[in-house]
Amino acid sequence: MNMFQNLDGLFGCLDSEVTNDSLLSLFRLAKQIRLRLGRQGYLLDCYLSYIFEGLNNTLVHEAADDGFQTGGELPSLLASVLDGTEPKKKRPFYQRMQEIYEQQKSVLTF
Repeated sequence: MNMFQNLDGLFGCLDSEVTNDSLLSLFRLAKQIRLRLGRQGYLLDCYLSYIFEGLNNTLVHEAADDGFQTGGELPSLLASVLDGTEPKKKRPFYQRMQEIYEQQKSVLTF
């Protein structure tokens, strides 16, 4: 899938009117500035690249942090499923883990 094929993929939503073409106007302005800079237009490209890389790294860091936190909770949830006790904190994933465990209980051997 090419996320740049249409605006929906780029913005991650079905309604691209939500953005009011804000990103499009940004790129149009950048194009005008780049043309005025002439041979030094690459400096604007470099600057914008740093901005977008910084934004991307922030998103990646947040996703990784969420993943590590959730991954840290999985062993205690699994222990609760195996013991048949309720977890200390209510987690939606606990119910699904319990269902899968009940389905596979006869297959699993410890």
